[in-house]
Amino acid sequence: MSRTVFLFAAGYGKRLAPLTDTIPKPLTPIGDSTLIERLIRQLHTAGYRDLIINVCHLASQITTHLGDGSAYGMRIRYLDESPTPKETAGALHHALTIGYLDNQQPFLAISADIYTDFPFASLQTQSVDWAHLVMVPNPPHHPEGDFSCIEGQIGNQAPKHTFSGIGVYHPEGIITGYHSPRLGAHLSQHSNTGRIHGALYHGMWYDVGTLERLAAVRDIATAAS
Repeated sequence: MSRTVFLFAAGYGKRLAPLTDTIPKPLTPIGDSTLIERLIRQLHTAGYRDLIINVCHLASQITTHLGDGSAYGMRIRYLDESPTPKETAGALHHALTIGYLDNQQPFLAISADIYTDFPFASLQTQSVDWAHLVMVPNPPHHPEGDFSCIEGQIGNQAPKHTFSGIGVYHPEGIITGYHSPRLGAHLSQHSNTGRIHGALYHGMWYDVGTLERLAAVRDIATAAS
């Protein structure tokens, strides 16, 4: 049985305005697809079949475009957070509280605004205590990083790397000591417990957070097609 995947797709994407004034960021066109469809197809290839997608900003566009997931060989369930997004940790906490996520089974959670070639199949059987985070080298727009990753242990000392937005979580790590609706702040609060682990990934990874980075990713997609 494959792990459930939670895709974060509820945000406003304000840094991509005016594009995101009329299109939700996950549906941003990239080559002949969109950001979120590319991820969904990668996840299907990696053996995942069960998706939960949280939505809020222009939610109906996402639900109409993706439907029930059958076109992608997936089962998609939506968690509508209207009228205001619950942020990342808030979304996971809410999904666990109302039973959308199994409170006993680890799950994979991914930001729907990343462009990567990460091998998601490797996380199907990844062991996890509270969390296992995929870290990447610091990109130019985030030189200070987020967490250290030393011998597989996530912490707050130097040097720090950037959290990729890809992680496997045990429900206990989200529910216990729930601290902040922002996942980064929640994880940072508990990074000294010894229960959050990770690994550094050196492959392709882009955070499509600005119009400039979107243009760069589109150039990469065009070159690869």
